[in-house]
Amino acid sequence: MVVTKGTIGYCSGIKRALKMVEEAVDKYGKVNVLGDLVHNRTVVDALSAKNITKIESIDQIDAPIVATTTHGATPEIFKEISARGVELLDTTCPQVRKAQDLIASLDDYFVVIFSDGRVYPHPEVKSYLGYLKDGTSVFGFDRLNKIPDSTNKVAVVSQTTVLEDNYYSFIRSISLPRKEVRIFNTICPEVIKRQKEVKSMAKTVDSMLIVGSFRSNNTNSLWEASMFINPNSCYIEDENDIPKHRNLGTEIGIAAGTSTPPEVILEIERRIKNG
Repeated sequence: MVVTKGTIGYCSGIKRALKMVEEAVDKYGKVNVLGDLVHNRTVVDALSAKNITKIESIDQIDAPIVATTTHGATPEIFKEISARGVELLDTTCPQVRKAQDLIASLDDYFVVIFSDGRVYPHPEVKSYLGYLKDGTSVFGFDRLNKIPDSTNKVAVVSQTTVLEDNYYSFIRSISLPRKEVRIFNTICPEVIKRQKEVKSMAKTVDSMLIVGSFRSNNTNSLWEASMFINPNSCYIEDENDIPKHRNLGTEIGIAAGTSTPPEVILEIERRIKNG
């Protein structure tokens, strides 16, 4: 059995967020997170065991400090948390923050946000809504025709975790005569790197194991990229899902989403090699 691995471990944005909440719980004793800090159940459960607990709404705050998720939040959410008299910890991924700032700067443009719609609207895209000006909206492949005829200037940005190939396909589908169109690639470079690794690896192995939460958009993108090239691509959350997939062959590629704990990959590799 030969196992080939792509990049594993957390991306820089998730490493940063984990460090921030762990330092905060050391200082305050308890931390609330408004939603899933990252889209991975193993990570969220491990944080909960450390007294870093998920809440669904601001009304559930029961800690002296509240963290946003890596997916970001709207300015209104920041104001509401601050109004409760608790500390605010902004763990927004720097790549998401960069896209938020870009959207906020596009005053004179109708902003088109490309999202692949697997989780719609994704928490990251929801955060973008708070930075959009009046009259702008969120679009995917099936929503582009809703741009008003009176709009002369259009800007196109993307959710940071979509499949880059899909974004370029979307851009090629845009036909807006007599309009000024500006296109920005706001996909995270670390996400793009993993997608390219998967496409290269999928050509050389019998099967692919794409590892991560089914709610993780960047992991979904990896699986889609792999499926285009190698139909024997299996999407699993952890080692317990391996028995569901037969005929993996003798050469197996493993790729992981940016929020997949590295120890999960190591356990999958051990299970495969030990049969």
